[in-house]
Amino acid sequence: MAIQFLHDINLNYNELQNVKIHVTSSTPSTGKGVIYFDDSAGQQKLKYHDGSSWQTLTTDTTIPVRTVSVDTDGDGTADNTLAASETLMLKKGSNITLTESAGVVTIEAAGTAATDLSKTVSGTGFSVNSSTGDNVALSLADTNNWGLMSDEMFDKLDGIETSADVTDTTNVKANMPDGVPSGSASQARSQIGAGTGDGTVDTSGSPVDNDYAKFTDANTVEGTNISTVIVANTFFICLCMD
Repeated sequence: MAIQFLHDINLNYNELQNVKIHVTSSTPSTGKGVIYFDDSAGQQKLKYHDGSSWQTLTTDTTIPVRTVSVDTDGDGTADNTLAASETLMLKKGSNITLTESAGVVTIEAAGTAATDLSKTVSGTGFSVNSSTGDNVALSLADTNNWGLMSDEMFDKLDGIETSADVTDTTNVKANMPDGVPSGSASQARSQIGAGTGDGTVDTSGSPVDNDYAKFTDANTVEGTNISTVIVANTFFICLCMD
């Protein structure tokens, strides 16, 4: 029968030789520093209590160490590797905040992060793409608003000759309707700014839709209604018959 000691034993740093640890398959009462050999099935291990739970002493002296590598240029390969004696330290950079709580390190962006822009162009649209925000589709220009030029608009403008001008007599004449005599007053007034007149129109006669145009002098065109034209032509015919 084991002798019970009811008080601590002080060996004054003398060796305790030929000692055998308590072997049992029953877990002893807990207490920080208690040690025993667990003889239960599947265990067969030396255990001690750390004040919170039972821990196992291992005979494996190899301590697993994970290699920590650093990719400094972002190409997926290690540029630096921490030595076993080095301590891993996380250092905040520009626009980055680091916080630690209970062994958890939180890395967050601070301030305004950089935004990368790109574009998407197709036969039906143009958009500016953002890496951090919403994409924007740009619209075409119209009568009231500035905007982009479509390929159809470009083709139409590209078809106009270089330095084209409405006073270009050669090109305007070349596109006059058939039947208009070259050099006539009708053709001269059809060419805006050409001839001896300045192309102004006298509206004192209050011309309206479907009036006929009449040159009253080299600089003035006035509207004449159909009834006046008929009367004038009838009078002219009558004079000729007499």
